[in-house]
Amino acid sequence: MRLAITNLKGGTGKTMTAVHLAAGLGRHGRTLLVDADPQGSATEWTMLMEDERPFDLLTDSGENLHRRIAEFGEGYAHIVIDTPPGHDAVVRSAILSATDVLVPPDVALVPVCSVASHPTRMTCGCVTVSDRRSWDRGPSHAAVK
Repeated sequence: MRLAITNLKGGTGKTMTAVHLAAGLGRHGRTLLVDADPQGSATEWTMLMEDERPFDLLTDSGENLHRRIAEFGEGYAHIVIDTPPGHDAVVRSAILSATDVLVPPDVALVPVCSVASHPTRMTCGCVTVSDRRSWDRGPSHAAVK
């Protein structure tokens, strides 16, 4: 599985989601965390784990990640890609690299009273990329879980 954590807005928890998912997946198979954010927060958080991290780390914020993922991703059961906010080309490349895309919601957009009265309303979207050629034709051509 190659999972891109994306949202063009900052502050939605992409980095923490990516680091925690990589740690969890790393306990179930060889896992690579790709820090595609030029800010490098996932790299900084990972370095705090020192020798205890159950995954490998690659810092790569290039716009052609999708062209290189095969060469550095070989042998990994899971690849988790942390993406930057507002860098359309890097995010697009990460999505093209992925088999699945996770979009954490901006919790500021969810009214507090709504969450309190309906706690199941707060969800995140996960898209399984079924046909990369269809991305230009719109979201109706991707399977949404």
